[in-house]
Parts: sequence; C-alpha cells; structure tokens
Amino acid sequence: MKDLFCQAQGLDFKIRIVDYGILIVDNLPLIPLRNSSAIAFGFLFQRTVIKPRQIRQRTELMNIHRLFADVENVQYMMVIHKITGVAIFAHAFTEIPIDENLVSGFLSAINSFGAGNRIQS
Repeated sequence: MKDLFCQAQGLDFKIRIVDYGILIVDNLPLIPLRNSSAIAFGFLFQRTVIKPRQIRQRTELMNIHRLFADVENVQYMMVIHKITGVAIFAHAFTEIPIDENLVSGFLSAINSFGAGNRIQS
C-alpha cells in the first residue's frame, strides 16, 4: 500500500476558491481603465459617426425646406406663347389683380428687345 501513494517532489500547488466578490476585488484596478476606454470609444463614435450623420440630415432637411419656401413665394403663374406673346394661361395665388395681357405684352417686348440687341452685337 505504501507504493500506491507517492509524493511529488519539487511541485508546489495552491488552490484558491474564487467567487464574484473576489473577482471584483482582483480586477478593481482594471475597472476605471475599462470604463474610461468605453467612454472614450463612445465619445469618438459620437464625434466621427453620429454627429456627421446628424449634420448631413439637417442639411438635407434645410434644402427641402428651402425648396418649399420658394414655392410658397410664388404669387402669380403665367404661360406665354413664345412667338405671339399672348398669355395662354394665367393664375393668381394672391388677391392682387393683374392684367395678364398687359404683363405678357411687356415681357414679350423685353424679350424681343433683348433678342434685337443680341443680333446687332
């Protein structure tokens, strides 16, 4: 029976029973490092990904708003025949009365005057 149990010489074993409390205490110096790296990563992600995306979306929305603001400023729409200069269609979006024949004649006179100057130059 003495041969069955032999002793190992030169080996030193330590057994330690670990629970969650001991794990937290052992890793206590690493917790602030991990927290600060997580905060730094979040800050970097905010600055490099989220903020440019928000700026791009805001710019797109401002461009769309600008287009609709231009449409809101339309007060009168008129379709004029290119050769005769007569108003084919006219619609007022405000209550200001405008004589479409007078305006179409004026615009066609300006157009023909400009075309005459281009020919002479």
